[in-house]
Amino acid sequence: VTQGQMEDCIKQEFAKMRQLVTEEERKALHLVDLQEAVATAHVAELIAEINVTMEKLTEEMQEITRQLNAFNQLALLKPKVCDVHSLYV
Repeated sequence: VTQGQMEDCIKQEFAKMRQLVTEEERKALHLVDLQEAVATAHVAELIAEINVTMEKLTEEMQEITRQLNAFNQLALLKPKVCDVHSLYV
């Protein structure tokens, strides 16, 4: 085996190693992309749940406001009772 053949063999092995490293980097980047996609989907689900909860709370607040307004209207219609004792003070 000549020195030139040894150099060629070493160069080939380094080329294979570079190719393997490049492939592993590509796989790692793909995995990161997948993780980001899963995280984005999870956040989207959480936002949807929050929106549903907010909508329910808004409806509840509207109903409570409606009831309070009805009670206020009834209170305005209720005749005032005069305290007989306060008349003599």
